[in-house]
Amino acid sequence: MCYSCGCNPCAYGGVAYGAAGVVYTGLPGPAGPPGPAGGSLEGVTYITGAWVPILEIGGVAQTATANGYFWRLGDMVAFQGLCTITNNPVGTGNVFISGFPYLPRTFPSGITAFCHVNWYDMLTAFVKMHGTMASPSPEKMSVNGLAAAGLSGGVTLTHAAFKALSRLNFSGFYPTDDPA
Repeated sequence: MCYSCGCNPCAYGGVAYGAAGVVYTGLPGPAGPPGPAGGSLEGVTYITGAWVPILEIGGVAQTATANGYFWRLGDMVAFQGLCTITNNPVGTGNVFISGFPYLPRTFPSGITAFCHVNWYDMLTAFVKMHGTMASPSPEKMSVNGLAAAGLSGGVTLTHAAFKALSRLNFSGFYPTDDPA
């Protein structure tokens, strides 16, 4: 079934619903079927697919159940992912998520993107958590947490915050220069 208009096969150039890695070539203008919010996507590349996030602690990939999904529209990539550590963490040091489907663009300011992170079954009590992609390694998202209300900033998470079955659920978006 077509994602955009519901016909099968699509008479308007849409893509099959749920098809991973499909390039969307756009809907016709206002005379065509209703498209995504904002109108036609004529001429803009749209790609969706699954990806497997990698949870690293101190540079060591953790044994984890991990899955994710991404959407790319032009040069913007939206993503969501889930990582659950299967055993007690291996390694010491800072926590990163990597393996993103496209290399993030690097900006002169150094920061490429922020993302929202939910957490479950952690050893440390947090009030807020977020991820940051920044230079010199924008392909890795550092995971940061705020352990007390009223504090500003936050700290980069380390191995000490995790235990077996700790889980991170995250989503965000970033620009890329990678070809579609």
